[in-house]
Amino acid sequence: DQYCNGAAQPLSGQVLIQNPPALPELELVVGFDPRSFVTKDGVATIGGPLSCSVNTTVGVFGSLSQRPGQSAKGKRAFQYFILDIPCGPATTHWSATVINVDPTLVPFVHGEAQAEMQVRATDPNWNVELMRNITATVYLDHAR
Repeated sequence: DQYCNGAAQPLSGQVLIQNPPALPELELVVGFDPRSFVTKDGVATIGGPLSCSVNTTVGVFGSLSQRPGQSAKGKRAFQYFILDIPCGPATTHWSATVINVDPTLVPFVHGEAQAEMQVRATDPNWNVELMRNITATVYLDHAR
């Protein structure tokens, strides 16, 4: 209660504070397609689905590796890939072209390969970084 200017009756009232609903937190859905492609020259293309609950940019740091059969004399194919991808609520498809540039390694061939990626995105509403580590076995099929 508050008494103003010597009044006998106190002033009273209520303060009503209403906040709008909280902004949504970033939800990130990303993965690898189980089937990818490789050219006869050993250039692999991998990809997968991507969606975010709010618009942001997703940073991807990944690698593709493969141990070809006996004819490769135990050598492997390996390369990193780096992407920055706009992301939003509609599911899109990301892709990366992976070319082995190390002369001590062998080119990618059709067959199984191991894909790994670390995905990072900053929630624009809460300024919090979200990170996911994803690994998968993908099949490199002959490119058409």
